[in-house]
Amino acid sequence: MNSVAKNIQKLLRFLVLIKTVFILSESNAQTVGGITIPGKDTAQRYVSIYPIKITPHVYLSDRSLGLTFKRNSSAASKRIEYAPNQTLSIGIGASFGKLGLELGFKLPASDRQLKKYGRTRSLDLRLNSYGDKFGVDGYLQSYRGFYVRRGYERRTPDESVRPQFPQLRAFHLGGNFYYVFNYRRFSYRAVFTQTERQLRSAGSWLAMGSVSYLALRNQRSLIPEAVEGQFGAGTDLRRARLYSLAVMPGYGYTFIYDKIYLSGTAFAGLGVQQRWYILDDKIDSSPGVIRRVNFRLATGYFGDAWYGGINFIFDYYAFRIQNLNIAANTSSLKLFVGYRF
Repeated sequence: MNSVAKNIQKLLRFLVLIKTVFILSESNAQTVGGITIPGKDTAQRYVSIYPIKITPHVYLSDRSLGLTFKRNSSAASKRIEYAPNQTLSIGIGASFGKLGLELGFKLPASDRQLKKYGRTRSLDLRLNSYGDKFGVDGYLQSYRGFYVRRGYERRTPDESVRPQFPQLRAFHLGGNFYYVFNYRRFSYRAVFTQTERQLRSAGSWLAMGSVSYLALRNQRSLIPEAVEGQFGAGTDLRRARLYSLAVMPGYGYTFIYDKIYLSGTAFAGLGVQQRWYILDDKIDSSPGVIRRVNFRLATGYFGDAWYGGINFIFDYYAFRIQNLNIAANTSSLKLFVGYRF
């Protein structure tokens, strides 16, 4: 009898174990050291993948590359900000699963705009790939022709005309690579491409690595001749080639209210840079440290048929060459509306 009772107890324990495994398999979770690791079912409660459909959309975008030069001294020291004369781009695009393609063209600048800001010749290509865990941003920017947005006023018959530097060139090539730790609950595809839908509010820590090459060139100094005296020695920069590598931790959060979403992510970190430049008529090179920041904002509507949103990405890094503080930033703003077939 005792042996039978023991066997019955073993059988009951085995059934309890089987039931426990069955419950865990239904939730697709694992318990390791008292910590529950969410599985696919957890992801399905937070992120829903739309059925494979072609999702065309129309968009309006604004892309730019800005440069800032400041003497390495007090906060009140002289500062020059350059910007290209950019116009909006309009285009069409489509997504199929995890693949997407966009085709657009720039709107022409008006005669008044050309007179005020000058002409900018530019090529600005962006690549964005949003995976479950990993993502990539790639960019190739070539700009020729800038105007002074802030820091220098030149007397002209028409005071609205900004100081223009048609020979100032900037070439920028690089990419950002990032990893999403809480990828089962936080989806970049949901807020930036809408091939998925995030069902609940959630956030995640992220890690980003970036690599870039920036080349600056002007026929004369990058500092306007009229204000060179205010910048002083060690600031007469004519050309520069800058190779940068940085690592940035970050955090992102998406707030969900029914089918409306609001998402924000911030990265910040340090990096290293190798520099070649012509300054004060001397060719020199040196290593250095850079500060780098990346922001991403997105808001929109998850419609089963109609959908739309606004995305904004801002990438900034700052460094110093002798007595000159330099900052470069790239920005991308996009408004889109689409329909799911």
